[in-house]
Amino acid sequence: MVRITGYAKRPEPKWPYVVLFIAGLFIFFAIISLVAFVGNLLQKSGSTVVEKKVEVIELMPNAQEPPSPLVSGLSVEAVVFTSEINEQNQPANEINEISQSQHQRVYCYTRIESAVVPEAVRHVWIDPEGKILAEISIDVLNQPGNVWSYISLADKKVGSWTVEIKSNEGQLLASRRLTISR
Repeated sequence: MVRITGYAKRPEPKWPYVVLFIAGLFIFFAIISLVAFVGNLLQKSGSTVVEKKVEVIELMPNAQEPPSPLVSGLSVEAVVFTSEINEQNQPANEINEISQSQHQRVYCYTRIESAVVPEAVRHVWIDPEGKILAEISIDVLNQPGNVWSYISLADKKVGSWTVEIKSNEGQLLASRRLTISR
């Protein structure tokens, strides 16, 4: 009888294949990220500039009450009532009287200088009877801070409204009057 002797083949380790698979995924995602980055650079360098005509309105401080001097690091440069805020976050027009029937909203735009940002200010809307309709807290995040608040004109009382701009501590910085008519 002939006896054949053999040997048992040991299984190959699987970890090198796992490492190669993970390395391949890493390289794949790195290439995709690099292509996206280069595409963004090319897109920025090939961008076009579109000229847009922007009407600039010179903002005058409130004639009724001049802006206050620097109070707790805040200074009000301008207070303007407007029927619209444009894309540059500026008032589209300046109004002192507004009709309920012609407009949906009235905005109180305020340009504020602050020694420290962020800083909070409040717009206090006071109706003709002296009652507070709204007290809106606004964060000033930039220098100068272009901030605004608005009220809807539907069913609002006709007469002389006042908006007081106050610091977060309640100090009056400026105020302005607006007439709402029918």
